[in-house]
Amino acid sequence: MNGNCDAKIAVNITYDACNPAAKGLKPIGYMANFEDIDHTAMNASSNLVEGYKNYYKDVKLKEGAHLIKIFQSGKTPFSGANSEAQVGTYRCTWNKTLPIVILDNGADVTQNIVDKLANGKFVAIVENAFAGDAGDNAFEIVGLETGLALSEGNAEKYNEDYGGGWSLTLQEENAPKSGLYLNAGTVDATRTLLEGYLYTEETEDPTPEPGE
Repeated sequence: MNGNCDAKIAVNITYDACNPAAKGLKPIGYMANFEDIDHTAMNASSNLVEGYKNYYKDVKLKEGAHLIKIFQSGKTPFSGANSEAQVGTYRCTWNKTLPIVILDNGADVTQNIVDKLANGKFVAIVENAFAGDAGDNAFEIVGLETGLALSEGNAEKYNEDYGGGWSLTLQEENAPKSGLYLNAGTVDATRTLLEGYLYTEETEDPTPEPGE
């Protein structure tokens, strides 16, 4: 046995005083079904930035799969998003939480969004307000390891914040790594990459008609 090499720290604990961290997330994110990710290709060494096990160059989707876009309004989009350590006897893992507010409530929203989120597993990519040096920290992946699943949801009719719409909380439980990141070279290149994977009218509509 070689011991727990993942627990050996080898870099200084410091920060860049010239580029201090900033809190929060930007209002646009992206999401895929967990099963639509090609996890083998995603974790191949050719898709990892050299020297990292948590830093990806591309999103590897299965054939015919696509991303969907998440838009959150307000001053604090995805408010409540966090990563929380789960301290175990032998290993520590992370619970990662991603709240989503939908300012709508109707047949289309409940059937095609809420009910899907309630019963599926997902991977999300969010953009940090703090992009870091050369955009290294900008895009963070949540759900890639164990999948995001609904942990809480409600549509309080008199709630003044989301006006009778939906407040949903997705959580990835017991993820081995504290943070996963995506960088296609620059912030703009990564954003262009993600936009290119979105559903368009030229791709097959992923939502089946009622009765199918």
